[in-house]
Amino acid sequence: MEVTRKLSLKAAQQVPWSSATSLLHEKDGVRRAWPMLPCLAAVLLIGLLGLYVWPSGRSLLGEDRLKAWDPQVKAVGSAAVAYPKPKATSQKQVHIFVCTDEYDLRPLAVLINSTISNAMHPNRLHFHMVVPADRLFTREYLKSLFPNTHIEMASKFVDIHEVNKHITFRNDSGARKELISPYNFLPFYLPEVYKDIDRFIYLDSDIVVKGNIEELYNTDLEGNAAAAVEDCSQRFAIYFDFAQLAEIQAREGPDRPAWLPPEHFDPEACVFNRGVLVVNSKRWMEENITRAIIWWMDEFQKSKRNLYKAGLSQPPFLLALYGKHKVLDGMWNVRGLGRPNLSELEREYFFNMFSMNYTRKPFVSPFADTAHILHFNGAYKPWKGKRKRESTDDIISLCGRKERGLECAELWWEYLSPAANDFLKPFAKKDYSVEE
Repeated sequence: MEVTRKLSLKAAQQVPWSSATSLLHEKDGVRRAWPMLPCLAAVLLIGLLGLYVWPSGRSLLGEDRLKAWDPQVKAVGSAAVAYPKPKATSQKQVHIFVCTDEYDLRPLAVLINSTISNAMHPNRLHFHMVVPADRLFTREYLKSLFPNTHIEMASKFVDIHEVNKHITFRNDSGARKELISPYNFLPFYLPEVYKDIDRFIYLDSDIVVKGNIEELYNTDLEGNAAAAVEDCSQRFAIYFDFAQLAEIQAREGPDRPAWLPPEHFDPEACVFNRGVLVVNSKRWMEENITRAIIWWMDEFQKSKRNLYKAGLSQPPFLLALYGKHKVLDGMWNVRGLGRPNLSELEREYFFNMFSMNYTRKPFVSPFADTAHILHFNGAYKPWKGKRKRESTDDIISLCGRKERGLECAELWWEYLSPAANDFLKPFAKKDYSVEE
């Protein structure tokens, strides 16, 4: 079956891909009867039995994990174990939210595939996709690849027009224009909209999960509203005008909000990234975090000169959660993998802390080879580039020590087979539409 740009939802539901493996075993979308099927079944049965006695270190699944794109099967020791369909009544569900307005579905497929492939109990994972109303067909196509995974489109919506009123873009702020999307700010509204979910994980869509996400979910927040990874190769000083912050903190009277800390913000404070969060919804609301973020956005809007720079959603998040977050292990958000170069501050940090002397290009993430989460924030997304880099192409980022590191994009493509890529790629174009 040829996937065309105009594909009706009804037709999509009739696509004969009941599992990800069928996508790989059909040529041009047409099922072909095979008279030798019984023989093949017998051979496969013997092969599976052989896996149980084959030494675990020699397991084909262990050596070539995920390359065959069967996300419902993971390697456990030397045997392939298919996990059961999830139960809606599961008492230990792990709720994961993703907010995006991108047309391209491949980042979501990689995020889901990497998460369930490395989870201890994949059947407990519950993915909530917060996408525009005209993109609700997203679930149909993701479910065709992950039939045994909880995937649902968010049923509770935030007023996008209300969110947009507080977003301000300034050309001289150093922020990328694409960050103006309200979907970059919707994660801050989730605790108030989904009050019935007392704890959840938020993940940016440009993420690969390499660790067991249940460990992250079970983090002791120690009474804090949220947990995030601190990165001391970046400091508050790169984001804020501290003279303006001091003026704001000097305000007195009834207009001074309760969330404004009495002590001055520290320019040397480590930055904590909002792309990976564990959130306690009740505590978040008690601390008025959403309202505080909006307040800081409005302060930026009113400021005569840039109150903050180099970002749009990250700076107000940093100010609102200052001193109110639990610090996660750094391996839960190894970020910057979509950037082409290191800053001078990052180079200085790696040299002073680890005696690593790096040039500005390419971007190097020396500890990414042991990361639990790889975060491809930055302008250079793997899915917007080539699957295979030519020898003449520039290396954007390296994961691991420079002398032995892999190009980071390769780690992203491991979780998307060529067949699945071809299946989802038509959605990458903005003029793709679905007719009811």
